[in-house]
Amino acid sequence: AAERDLFEGVEWETRWQWPFEGYVPVFRTCRRLGVPLVALNVDDETLKKVSAGGLGKLTEEEKDKYIVDVAAFKAFSLRPGYSKYVNTVVMNSYAFHANMGLLGDTPNPSTFFAARILWDEGMSSMAYKRIKQSGKMMVVLEGADHVKYRMGSVGRLEEKDPSLKVQSILLNPTAADAGGNLQEE
Repeated sequence: AAERDLFEGVEWETRWQWPFEGYVPVFRTCRRLGVPLVALNVDDETLKKVSAGGLGKLTEEEKDKYIVDVAAFKAFSLRPGYSKYVNTVVMNSYAFHANMGLLGDTPNPSTFFAARILWDEGMSSMAYKRIKQSGKMMVVLEGADHVKYRMGSVGRLEEKDPSLKVQSILLNPTAADAGGNLQEE
């Protein structure tokens, strides 16, 4: 009953493209151990709006919710290796999603990028707020592209508070996912 309530409560069927069954063991383990589940995602409506029109479409309320520090959000893109990360990870993800037809009839790489960086920033901001509020450790389950090279949400969380001990684990990474140098050439 609890799993059905979760499935329906988060509107899994309409909001997630990944099979619910793959996450059930994680949900059961969290319930058994009393580990709270916290939704970190930027809501679909906001992501769709940014995907269609860019970051300028965000309301002040959405900015406050998903971007803890606007100056740091902007400065993150200046990190060494960031543009290479965008070209090798984010734009490959764009091509994959566009080729699969997941971005609609008129995919746009600029607005895909805008939505992606909002997604990373939003997840890191929500995690940061939760950690500061609870004072407890947090385990985040998210897609590989958000943690690769510490340039997605993981790096953004580290930037918010360098005293946080942030670890990431890639499951079944390829050599290209797990290593390499992102320094600009």
